[in-house]
Amino acid sequence: MMKAFKGILLMISCLYGLSVQAQESLHTIKFPGEGPAAYFYRDTVKSIEGRFSGVSPFFLVYPDTVPADSESADRLISSLGLDSLVRTFSGSVCVMTPADGKSYDKTADLQAFRDFCSRMRVFANLKVIGLGSGASFVNAAIAANAGPVAGIASIGGSPARLPSDSAPVPAFIAGKGAARAAASYIAADEAVLQDKSAGLARYANPSDSLKQVVVCTARSLSDRELVKMAWDEVLSRNYRINNYAHTWYMGSGFDEFGAGELAEYVMTDRLGVERRVKVEDITGTGDYLWYEYHPAATLDAAEGSVPLVILLHGNNNDPRTQAETSGFVELAAREGFVVAELEWQGNGYAMMGLDGIEQVVYHLLDTYPQLDASRVYAEGLSAGSLTATGLGIRKSHVFAAVGAHSAGIIPGRFRFGYDFNSILNEARQKRGAVRTAYFSVTGKCDSVVPYLSEENWEENSFFRAWVAYQTLNGLEVSPQPDFRADSTFGIRLENRRKILLKDRYSIETGDLVKDGVPLMRLNTINEYGHWNFKPDAEMMWDYFKHFRRDPLTKELIYDAQTGEDDIREALRKKSSVEVGPYTVTAIREGVYGIEDSNSANPAGVHIGAEGAMAGMNNCSNMYLVVGGRKAVLIDLSNDVKWADNAAQSLRSIFYGLAGEREKIITVTHAHPDHVGMAHAFADDESIEFSLPRVDFAENERYLKGFPQERVSFFDEGRVFDLGGYKLNTVMVPGHTRGSMVFVLEGENIIFSGDALGSGSGCWLFSEEGFKDFSKSIGHLIEYIENPADGIDASKLVLYGGHDWQRGALPALDMQYVLDMRSVVEDIERGEAVWEKYELGRTDLNANFKHGTGIITWNSDSYKNLYKR
Repeated sequence: MMKAFKGILLMISCLYGLSVQAQESLHTIKFPGEGPAAYFYRDTVKSIEGRFSGVSPFFLVYPDTVPADSESADRLISSLGLDSLVRTFSGSVCVMTPADGKSYDKTADLQAFRDFCSRMRVFANLKVIGLGSGASFVNAAIAANAGPVAGIASIGGSPARLPSDSAPVPAFIAGKGAARAAASYIAADEAVLQDKSAGLARYANPSDSLKQVVVCTARSLSDRELVKMAWDEVLSRNYRINNYAHTWYMGSGFDEFGAGELAEYVMTDRLGVERRVKVEDITGTGDYLWYEYHPAATLDAAEGSVPLVILLHGNNNDPRTQAETSGFVELAAREGFVVAELEWQGNGYAMMGLDGIEQVVYHLLDTYPQLDASRVYAEGLSAGSLTATGLGIRKSHVFAAVGAHSAGIIPGRFRFGYDFNSILNEARQKRGAVRTAYFSVTGKCDSVVPYLSEENWEENSFFRAWVAYQTLNGLEVSPQPDFRADSTFGIRLENRRKILLKDRYSIETGDLVKDGVPLMRLNTINEYGHWNFKPDAEMMWDYFKHFRRDPLTKELIYDAQTGEDDIREALRKKSSVEVGPYTVTAIREGVYGIEDSNSANPAGVHIGAEGAMAGMNNCSNMYLVVGGRKAVLIDLSNDVKWADNAAQSLRSIFYGLAGEREKIITVTHAHPDHVGMAHAFADDESIEFSLPRVDFAENERYLKGFPQERVSFFDEGRVFDLGGYKLNTVMVPGHTRGSMVFVLEGENIIFSGDALGSGSGCWLFSEEGFKDFSKSIGHLIEYIENPADGIDASKLVLYGGHDWQRGALPALDMQYVLDMRSVVEDIERGEAVWEKYELGRTDLNANFKHGTGIITWNSDSYKNLYKR
């Protein structure tokens, strides 16, 4: 029976003849053969109004009552409302019955599920729905084998305990005993309670909101209502893509490559994005088809203020592929640009080619005055990548930057409007007169368009594209790769680094630079196949937005950093933005974190191409609190010497966010990595410098860089009243004699500098420092727990001095503070658990641990203290 399913979900097949069609009725087909009866339906209506079928939902239903035939299965699907979801989202549905035709058996039916997944080969959005006894089976068997499952809805099932190594899976749990049934899902997702309302409890992983569990305890809802709720709350939020070490649409066996990654399923209404389907003959050669995505903020934007990104799908793909899987529509919603994905190959409509794409761009610029003709960009996947690569050279007057994902240029063949010789000759002619920014990215495990190697370089798609853009942009042209210079790219790059992502992937990246401008950025995703990679979309956009093309002269213009007037606007659209060597993060309204790191010099250890340590950025954190009348900047980072625009950038951040308010600068303690940029503000007579007395008043060397005639000192208890926000001060000596923490009144936030460490050890440099800390940690806890101070300890968050050091800790909270006290108590009793710490300093050679708490100190000092 299962062989009949093989190939049904080759989702990347073309959709020729897309048109507006009436929806056909839903009638399942029973597949003959051995094994459990399965009643299957796939939406085959090729409507331009629908969704991309490659990541559309596939509902696998385990019912409580076994359907007798296809008609019974049809009625069940209709009663649950799944027919409507399948048609709306171009999906599929299959009702799976027990292996013995009577009741579910954990062993036999789990094996049937595994066989089903293996023989289907391709899944991207598998949703499992269990009802009654079917839900009990799902809880007991499938939840523990949910690597290919993008979401589970379990209604009325008995609880089951999941193994500790179960893959996280989004879940909606309802019916009698829902809270108990949900417990294992919550544990697997490492989710915590977010809110409760109207019979619903919502849980989510603090680091990944897609790992969520929603529990419904309402008793009066029908199965249809619960399925609709499951869709709205959980099942419509994500899909699961597995491109690890292979290309997902070529298929894989059950769990062959481990669990897939959860990705956001694009729902334009939730994003506040209006999708428009366009069929127009704008050149007199026939109808063109394209899709437009307009974030609400762009609809009434000022004339010439909104960037435009053109997306190009892969060879004969659906013309919604890139919009729904690249990540650019989600970025557009945050960043405020317009996206248009073109059916550039035709597939039932007129073929655009490079000339037609240019005409569509002009049509869009004429239609929407808010679009900025100087900021037009193109990005493509696979064949679309080949096309985007050609556009950047042949249509350089239109595009400021282009991005190529999973391909470059095919040598020796005329494909997609050009061949290598013609495009290279055009690049040679324009060399020195024309520049186009180029972003190249691919998976290193791409078997469709293989990555560069010593054996394939002469015909390699990527290397040929790099050579063409080196030629166009006036860069040194590589006659052949030199893998001694760089074992990954074969080209010596600037800003070369390896970025370790939170999942199992890492990115190799670097730039080709001319006159200080990174005209080419090359990215390779280790362990990844041939497909879109959403983290790279954000990296691509962060690269694109620095480039624009003068509409009159057609000159490429590079803006090295975000202007100070744009910072607040940028932070409205997404949570963080780079400004020179700094990254600014919005914590909440009027509260910002500022770290002296960026994508070119990220926080922590840098691993080079050969896997060895290639650098280190021991960046530190500053915090800016903007009230109604005043703004306070807490700490002044390292003295950043790796970027020549550090002072200008930090001033633009402070002045841009503080506006016309009175400005105060203070610090948590006197160490150089927290006062290093004092010189950036020393000549601004409008700024008040207010410093902790104990660390600074008697130590002139610590005041270097500060305008001493404008410095005042304060002690514990100083209140900075900013108008709306108040910062209270508590001294926590130990790391230094006068370390000060700042408590944001009524917000359960403490800016702690290095007073308690940042999740990777509070450094204490002497026995005197330990004695100070043993008293001050208790003093801080008393302050927090005093009802008069208005702190809810259960919601407390500490923002430390080196955010990158948190490591595995999602946040520094009250438990962390208590664990730090426990470390002190362990040391004082002589019962401390410690391990060797290698830093090259004799005064800091041991980490003393208790729970999440770590004190970095000296083992001999500990032994001497214990002896006494």
